[in-house]
Amino acid sequence: MRWMLDGIRMPDGQKVKLQHFRLGSRLMTSRERWLAFIHAQQSAPEEQAAPEEVKQPTHKGPKKRVNPAREAGRRLASLGA
Repeated sequence: MRWMLDGIRMPDGQKVKLQHFRLGSRLMTSRERWLAFIHAQQSAPEEQAAPEEVKQPTHKGPKKRVNPAREAGRRLASLGA
Protein backbone atom coordinates (compact mmCIF):
# COMPACT_ATOMS: atom_id res chain seq x y z
CA MET A 1 0.00 0.00 0.00
CA ARG A 2 2.88 2.38 0.78
CA TRP A 3 4.27 1.97 -2.76
CA MET A 4 0.84 2.80 -4.20
CA LEU A 5 0.29 5.96 -2.16
CA ASP A 6 3.77 7.29 -1.40
CA GLY A 7 5.91 5.64 -4.05
CA ILE A 8 9.66 5.22 -3.98
CA ARG A 9 12.14 8.06 -4.45
CA MET A 10 14.84 7.21 -6.95
CA PRO A 11 18.47 8.40 -6.62
CA ASP A 12 17.83 11.11 -9.23
CA GLY A 13 14.94 12.47 -7.11
CA GLN A 14 12.15 11.10 -9.32
CA LYS A 15 9.25 9.42 -7.53
CA VAL A 16 7.91 6.09 -8.84
CA LYS A 17 4.49 4.88 -7.68
CA LEU A 18 2.82 1.51 -8.13
CA GLN A 19 -0.25 2.15 -10.26
CA HIS A 20 -3.41 0.83 -8.67
CA PHE A 21 -7.17 0.94 -8.65
CA ARG A 22 -9.73 0.74 -5.88
CA LEU A 23 -12.16 -2.15 -5.76
CA GLY A 24 -14.57 -1.53 -2.93
CA SER A 25 -12.40 -0.70 0.06
CA ARG A 26 -9.32 -2.47 -1.32
CA LEU A 27 -6.43 -1.16 -3.37
CA MET A 28 -5.64 -3.53 -6.22
CA THR A 29 -3.00 -3.76 -8.92
CA SER A 30 -2.33 -6.05 -11.86
CA ARG A 31 0.65 -8.17 -12.83
CA GLU A 32 1.41 -5.76 -15.70
CA ARG A 33 1.39 -2.74 -13.39
CA TRP A 34 3.57 -4.60 -10.86
CA LEU A 35 6.12 -5.46 -13.56
CA ALA A 36 6.06 -1.87 -14.86
CA PHE A 37 6.73 -0.64 -11.30
CA ILE A 38 9.71 -3.01 -10.96
CA HIS A 39 11.00 -2.04 -14.41
CA ALA A 40 10.75 1.69 -13.62
CA GLN A 41 13.11 1.18 -10.68
CA GLN A 42 15.75 -0.48 -12.84
CA SER A 43 18.21 1.75 -14.63
CA ALA A 44 21.44 1.16 -16.50
CA PRO A 45 24.55 1.27 -14.25
CA GLU A 46 25.83 4.45 -15.98
CA GLU A 47 22.52 6.18 -15.18
CA GLN A 48 22.68 5.42 -11.46
CA ALA A 49 23.95 8.21 -9.27
CA ALA A 50 27.08 7.59 -7.26
CA PRO A 51 26.43 7.38 -3.51
CA GLU A 52 28.05 10.77 -2.91
CA GLU A 53 25.75 12.37 -5.50
CA VAL A 54 22.55 11.25 -3.77
CA LYS A 55 20.97 14.11 -1.86
CA GLN A 56 20.49 13.34 1.79
CA PRO A 57 17.42 14.82 3.48
CA THR A 58 18.21 17.69 5.78
CA HIS A 59 16.48 17.75 9.12
CA LYS A 60 16.46 20.70 11.42
CA GLY A 61 17.67 19.90 14.89
CA PRO A 62 15.71 21.04 17.93
CA LYS A 63 17.89 24.15 18.32
CA LYS A 64 17.42 25.19 14.69
CA ARG A 65 13.65 24.82 14.69
CA VAL A 66 11.68 28.00 15.07
CA ASN A 67 8.40 27.84 16.91
CA PRO A 68 5.91 29.35 14.41
CA ALA A 69 3.76 30.90 17.15
CA ARG A 70 6.79 32.47 18.83
CA GLU A 71 8.04 33.82 15.49
CA ALA A 72 4.59 35.30 14.73
CA GLY A 73 4.57 36.95 18.17
CA ARG A 74 7.96 38.52 17.49
CA ARG A 75 6.79 39.85 14.14
CA LEU A 76 3.67 41.35 15.68
CA ALA A 77 5.72 42.93 18.47
CA SER A 78 8.11 44.46 15.96
CA LEU A 79 5.11 45.97 14.12
CA GLY A 80 3.79 47.48 17.34
CA ALA A 81 0.81 45.20 17.76
